[in-house]
Amino acid sequence: MKKMIFIYLVWLTHLCVAQEVDFTWWNNIHNWDGVRHWTAYTKLTSKYMGPNALPVPDSKKGILPEQTQLKMAGEGHFSDGDNTQNLFSSFYLPLFSNHVGFQLEMVPIEFYKMDNATRDERISREFVSEGTTVGDVYIATFIQLTKNHKSLPDMVLGVNFKTASGANLDAARFTNTPGYFFDFSASKLITFNGERIKSIRPHALAGFYVYQTYLENNYQNDALMYGLGLDLNSQKLTYEASVNGYVGYLNDGDRPMVARLGIGSNNPDKTNFGIRFQQGIFHQQYTTLRVYCILKLKKWNLTE
Repeated sequence: MKKMIFIYLVWLTHLCVAQEVDFTWWNNIHNWDGVRHWTAYTKLTSKYMGPNALPVPDSKKGILPEQTQLKMAGEGHFSDGDNTQNLFSSFYLPLFSNHVGFQLEMVPIEFYKMDNATRDERISREFVSEGTTVGDVYIATFIQLTKNHKSLPDMVLGVNFKTASGANLDAARFTNTPGYFFDFSASKLITFNGERIKSIRPHALAGFYVYQTYLENNYQNDALMYGLGLDLNSQKLTYEASVNGYVGYLNDGDRPMVARLGIGSNNPDKTNFGIRFQQGIFHQQYTTLRVYCILKLKKWNLTE
């Protein structure tokens, strides 16, 4: 028994020493001053984090769903030094009226693999940057300001909160900080009598995005959000194109812009399927493919 205890203590000591040695590589690469906590060296911006840490938000396009719906998606994000796959889920619930809605969004699981150059650029403390993690929960309330007005566009105001539920900050996957953003989207449906093209919906977005950082001189980053796009509707399909982004105050990898192209079915009362391609332009250098389905949950409707 004494020998077993001795062997265990030796192994435990070796493990602690090995862990200390593991972080020596990080200390040397990033010139750790021996005083500050390692989070003071992190850069909480879209360029230096994983693709789901500080993504460019989607737009409601000035119109809210009329039914409760569950959206499930699989995504692949591809770049030179970071390949990431994840699941995505979104639940939308109309609240007693089609003019107010509640939404929950989350990346329930993410699989990632980074090379050493990307690991060091992002100041990651994970020596082998490969594994799985969970993402942040986003909680939102949306208000339909106008809808089907003769002269005014359809308009939606969104109030969104980002929780700090995401994990693996040490691997630069999620920020582990809270945030919030307000977004205002507007659109106008223009109908046609053609057989192929039934309608188009140009839309725009403006907003304000704030999230907490670990910087001693800037405890939060403030960003202006923007977006422009066009939806084209046929009898059974919707084609989407947009450019979205935000402009952060720090100007250190916090000004991502993305272009999005998508196609999906538009059956009003059935499950819809679609695919979306996204290309990062600035500070979000990923090529992303999303495959999704939207389930209509009539039994959950509080408006009926």
